[in-house]
Amino acid sequence: MTKSFEIDASSNKFDLKTEFFKYFFYWKYFLFSTIICFLISFSFLKYTNKVYETTAKIKILDQNQSNLELLSASDLFSSSSINLENEMEVLSSYPILEKVVKNLNTNTKVFEVGEIMKNIVTNYPFKLRSKISNNKIKENLYSVDIIENKLVIEDHNNERKYVFDAMSTKMVKHDLPFEIFDLELNEKWNNVNYEVRNKSLNNEVINLKSKINLNLSGRKSDIISIKYSSTNSFYSEKIVNELINVFNNDGIEDRRLVHKRTIDF
Repeated sequence: MTKSFEIDASSNKFDLKTEFFKYFFYWKYFLFSTIICFLISFSFLKYTNKVYETTAKIKILDQNQSNLELLSASDLFSSSSINLENEMEVLSSYPILEKVVKNLNTNTKVFEVGEIMKNIVTNYPFKLRSKISNNKIKENLYSVDIIENKLVIEDHNNERKYVFDAMSTKMVKHDLPFEIFDLELNEKWNNVNYEVRNKSLNNEVINLKSKINLNLSGRKSDIISIKYSSTNSFYSEKIVNELINVFNNDGIEDRRLVHKRTIDF
């Protein structure tokens, strides 16, 4: 049995005017959604800290190529003996990163606190000097502000407040782990204050290790790429440069010890 179907062509006709007014009824919702999305995007771009990525590359030299001795035939035709994975492990090892932290005192940081955002700064209107060694620094947070022409430091962990009339901590006996002096008064203090954040040496090394990204620049390359990101470009450059310096000095010291042991033998 055959069934026949008749298609009404008029029912498939697209009416643009009808469809337009059908959706135009919801114009208020479309406009409201657009404004909300615009405000969210504007706020995100305006009040989100910019992150700067610093990249550097280091070439790992083959120890055989760096020696002054003549290479043998086997050395000339053999592939490089460099184990880049081992070099990367050394580069991100605890002793290397610990030296970086100690050399730069990164377990004591200064932040500029605005109305909404906080940024790490390396250039601030006072001098900061720690009174204790890196190994003894404990986790703590201090706010530094100028109130009624007095230097006010608040210890947030212990809920204590210190007031210094002379705009310096050096002339007064106190139990703060640092000294603040040579303070410069300017209009900037009206809009921001500062925070001093202390972090233990161990936690700072772990934090630094988590932020350093090491990669090989190719499958057969002898170049290691180092990346570090921070909201302060100068700070990230200091970290990367110091890491390379410490790693290079560590290699020099290792070669010196090898030569000394060889001579002693």
